[in-house]
Amino acid sequence: MLKYTAQGGQPHSVKYTLENDVLVVDIDGILEKFDFSEMPNGRAENIIVELLPINPITHAKREDGELEIEVIYWYTKEEISEYEKQIPSDIDIPFGAV
Repeated sequence: MLKYTAQGGQPHSVKYTLENDVLVVDIDGILEKFDFSEMPNGRAENIIVELLPINPITHAKREDGELEIEVIYWYTKEEISEYEKQIPSDIDIPFGAV
């Protein structure tokens, strides 16, 4: 299963393909494969990027044999209102609460 976490701006053109526990990431025309097929249950500790300009994988874990990979989805200027919410200035937020 591939999940996305939103991040502001869109510094890169990104495409993700997941097939048979192999994730192929294309960032700005640079391809890199991440093979999770031999990953046991648990969480991946270090996902090393060799070719890509940035590591788009926030985490990968396998639970009861099912693989879950979370990757960054860079949203565009046009999508900003869907992902960023303004905090009203009259709300008192305790330090460290956000």
